Amino acid sequence: MKPASDPRPGWPTLALRLGPALLLLAFGLLSHDPRSEARWLVIASLLYGLPLAAQLVPRTWVRVYGAYLGVFVLLQALLSTHFFPITYITHRPNVDMILDVRGDNLPGVHGEQRITTDAKGFRTTLPIDYDADEPYRIFFIGSSSVAQDWIDDRKTVSHLLQESLSQTLGRRVEVINTGVPGVRAVHSFATMREVARYHPDMYVILMMGNDSLLQIASHFYRETPNQDEAHGRILMKPSEVELEPLPRARTYTLENTLLGRAISALESAFAARRASGVAGGSEAEPYYEVSHGLFFEEQRGSLFRADQRSFRPEEVSPSFAEALQGIGAFCQDSPAACVVLTQPTGYRPGTGDAFKERLWMTPMFASYSLTFESMVHIARLYNDYWLELAEQWSMPLCDLEAQVEPSLEYFYDDVHFNVAGSRKAADYLQRCLADVIRGAASPDFEAGK
Repeated sequence: MKPASDPRPGWPTLALRLGPALLLLAFGLLSHDPRSEARWLVIASLLYGLPLAAQLVPRTWVRVYGAYLGVFVLLQALLSTHFFPITYITHRPNVDMILDVRGDNLPGVHGEQRITTDAKGFRTTLPIDYDADEPYRIFFIGSSSVAQDWIDDRKTVSHLLQESLSQTLGRRVEVINTGVPGVRAVHSFATMREVARYHPDMYVILMMGNDSLLQIASHFYRETPNQDEAHGRILMKPSEVELEPLPRARTYTLENTLLGRAISALESAFAARRASGVAGGSEAEPYYEVSHGLFFEEQRGSLFRADQRSFRPEEVSPSFAEALQGIGAFCQDSPAACVVLTQPTGYRPGTGDAFKERLWMTPMFASYSLTFESMVHIARLYNDYWLELAEQWSMPLCDLEAQVEPSLEYFYDDVHFNVAGSRKAADYLQRCLADVIRGAASPDFEAGK
């Protein structure tokens, strides 16, 4: 006997079936962050599009399961911000690449740079057992000045500091680089809370630049909302400025949801298997890329745009102040020591013309320039806030800004160390942090027990 088929639905029934499915697909596409890799758009299109495709199938059970899938995908996206705060950001895990830097667009950085991350997305040069608490473990917290994405693993401040502290203190010291370009104080605070379960003995915190850039962007975006839109959109977050629904929807981009994290974990597991040579018995070759640093060539000279503006705020941004006060309170309750660093920059009196010509963050991606005096003022304002916070919460401070003069000998742009700058910073930090550790350490530590 031929099974009964569903009667052809009328327009009201069809609209009831397809309407929610179309809205779900629209949500999935609008929530995609265009800065994410293209594969996430493909995955999101499939996951959010399957319920719509199911509603076009005549079989009832297919449509029902399609509706279940749609409800699941939507709910997991909405609930993800509760389980995984969007402020915790890491590098991609298990990165292994060689960046061959050529030309002179990054002064002091030349040749092949091996850049890796571990399974948690952190830059490390030692195998880390995050469940063990025997080594002295330092988490280096911050943005691109910490991450040093153009510098070889073994030439970064974190690695050089790890080597020198281990030698000075006579025991294993692990310095784990959690830096991610573009993050702000609120993200660094989230990282500190996240890594607290990995037995830290010390947090070393270096951050400032992106929060000051956000303050600049938001100030001029509000002044002239029809200008420099791209500049404002790059750095602004819903908590700081009124944005239209589209950026708000991107809070739920698939990559950040429970399902997206599960997909990333599976990808990382497969990548780890390949890297360990499980299949075939040989290690995978790192990804190789040649770079002439053309981005820096295109962007530099931002100090000399025709539209010159002055901006000298009296206070740091509210979001920066709030995050730092949270960090201060967190450190008071933490058994791990917190050491704050001032941020070295090229925005200092006496900076030479050759260095000024290399600047590109004054501000970045804008049609106007802030005067150099404005940039000096803002850098001083944010570093002074760190000094005040360290005094307020009795936190050790290493005045790194005072140790690294603004010169192309040590920087390749506004705030980022080249290889020589990494060595200079690490030499100073080794002395400063060793004093902090010895001051807080028990005799057992000094004996390496």
